[in-house]
Amino acid sequence: MEILNKNHLHRWTFIFLISVFFVFISSCITETGRKSYNLQIVRLLQENKLEEAEEAAKNNLENTVKQHGKSHIKVAESLAVLADIYHLKGQYRHAEPLYVQALKTLKESGDIQKSLAAEILYNLAGLYQEQAKYSMAAPLLSRALLIWEDMYGENHAYVGKTLDMLADNLKKQGHLQRAEPLFIRAVTILEKTYGNESPEVGYTLNSLAGLYGIQERYFEASRLYIQSLRIMEKVMGPDSLEVAVTLRNISNVYRAQGDCMQADQYLERYNKISDKIPGIKDSLRAEVPSVTGMCLKKMVNADTGSSKSFQTL
Repeated sequence: MEILNKNHLHRWTFIFLISVFFVFISSCITETGRKSYNLQIVRLLQENKLEEAEEAAKNNLENTVKQHGKSHIKVAESLAVLADIYHLKGQYRHAEPLYVQALKTLKESGDIQKSLAAEILYNLAGLYQEQAKYSMAAPLLSRALLIWEDMYGENHAYVGKTLDMLADNLKKQGHLQRAEPLFIRAVTILEKTYGNESPEVGYTLNSLAGLYGIQERYFEASRLYIQSLRIMEKVMGPDSLEVAVTLRNISNVYRAQGDCMQADQYLERYNKISDKIPGIKDSLRAEVPSVTGMCLKKMVNADTGSSKSFQTL
């Protein structure tokens, strides 16, 4: 399991979800009633009231169609908002057709807003990525990336986030050599736009470290994991889920190298934090009951010619 790929939607969805809303709201400045309605949806989402937000978005879509007809840019925006809410709720089969319809409506409207198109493409790609439909996500990400680069240049935060997601997509399909330079470029951009100690940088470093681990480049992997750990401890807190998962990944790197003592130390820290977090299932903790035991088993296997293995959470 990669670090919070599904559960931490800020990487793939939430930043663009919010930007869709602000595009949506700004387009309604002369329509006081609709503006107020859209602000209500934003407020409900901020309060994590997804059921109420869904109902409000449905009503808003219905009213927008009545007012403007089916082929209007405001309808595309309304469809995208409702799709995002279903996406956040994990209701993919409801979200997907709405994203597709939003893109179709945007095209039919004749009022192509590149930014909105890229946001929808990105979020639809995220939906596919979360379902391991990587071949469907990749072309959407490439299209979104081209739009962001054309609109904002090659060093914008949206470019960095899209590169991160595309690199993760390639890594999951086994295209490690193609993924590595995209991760590196993403880190560079995100460091410039968010700062060296931002969670955005921490997540991407963690993903790149996982790639190096798969390639058995353990020194580079451990260095990046530890860098990510320091960021997460500072930004998310020492007992956060992000810190726990990073500790487990570091433990796995040392285990893969046969460094049982270091592996055990990080696993112990992981277990102490995971006991406090309901989100980490007992099965994850039980998966490696004793890193030292696994290290010793690995050493025996190595004598018989067994290949090394590496896993990331």
